[in-house]
Amino acid sequence: MFEMKSTLELRKDRLSLIHGKPIVLIGSCFSTEIGNRFSNAGFETVHNSFGTIFHPTAIAKLLSFPMNFEDSIFQKEEYYLSWNAAGTLWNMDKEELLLDLNNKHVHLHAQLKAAQVLFITFGTAWEYYNIQTNETVANCHKMNSNLFEKRLTSTADLISNVRCCIEELNSLYPNLTIILTVSPVRHLRDGIIENNRSKARLLEMVHTLCETHSAYVSYFPSYDLILDDLRDYRFFEADLAHPNKQAIDYVWSGIKT
Repeated sequence: MFEMKSTLELRKDRLSLIHGKPIVLIGSCFSTEIGNRFSNAGFETVHNSFGTIFHPTAIAKLLSFPMNFEDSIFQKEEYYLSWNAAGTLWNMDKEELLLDLNNKHVHLHAQLKAAQVLFITFGTAWEYYNIQTNETVANCHKMNSNLFEKRLTSTADLISNVRCCIEELNSLYPNLTIILTVSPVRHLRDGIIENNRSKARLLEMVHTLCETHSAYVSYFPSYDLILDDLRDYRFFEADLAHPNKQAIDYVWSGIKT
């Protein structure tokens, strides 16, 4: 039991999670944290198949079907990476990396077809736009900053990009329930004010989409539970950005309710 008194009353949505059907999670590192909790609770989960992805446009691209990874692969020193995946996915051989990415994408959509729910956790509205490819990247891979333009994506563009994604998913998998969340992890390297502007746009995006697509899209208040309900640095790691175990426990208790 938690001693703190919650000021946030959670809605009793129609979602009822059952064992035996997959749960898919994609997005920021918070998706991995919650995905591990689902796994420990005996659920079949697929979480962050392409590593940690923060920006809505990059996440939406990975959820599209079909997907062309070949044009996203580039060479850095002696190994290959993809602009559409995190740095945890790499290979010394370009064709092997392409095969791995394609296999992961096919498996992701096979799980989405069978899944009861998809959790998407958005981390930031700050995007890195690759000037050479004219696309938002999922990860800069510590490449030269001259390759990118860092910019705060407009709320209208965020809504448009994610709307296309969730409508496509609903068309492909009409029984899939989509839960949108905003990561409570604070991107302090962007700056406190810049992080708040970013989170505000994400929150406006998810609430707009939940209102316009309420038949299959819902919001879970991970951000609100930690940043407003707990609202105390005791619930953060030493970097004052990532929620600690007690905070994750608190969010998990809300999911289980």
